[in-house]
Amino acid sequence: MVSAFLSLTKDNISSAKTDIMIKRGECLLLSVECCKIHDASEKHIGALRQLSEHYDMIGDEQQAQEVMRSIESITR
Repeated sequence: MVSAFLSLTKDNISSAKTDIMIKRGECLLLSVECCKIHDASEKHIGALRQLSEHYDMIGDEQQAQEVMRSIESITR
């Protein structure tokens, strides 16, 4: 479901904090949580990168940096 929603809304991506962008952020967080089982898997790191890019796009630089620090701690 998460992948389907992200795919269906990819043409609606913007830097504004619209309802769709808020839901996309929630879906990306869910995706990250689901992938945590595999911890350092490419899928988990990819989901974290998408989440960081999402936060960057909507101007939430602090959250983006936190996610990037998380990626760095996993890949060390």
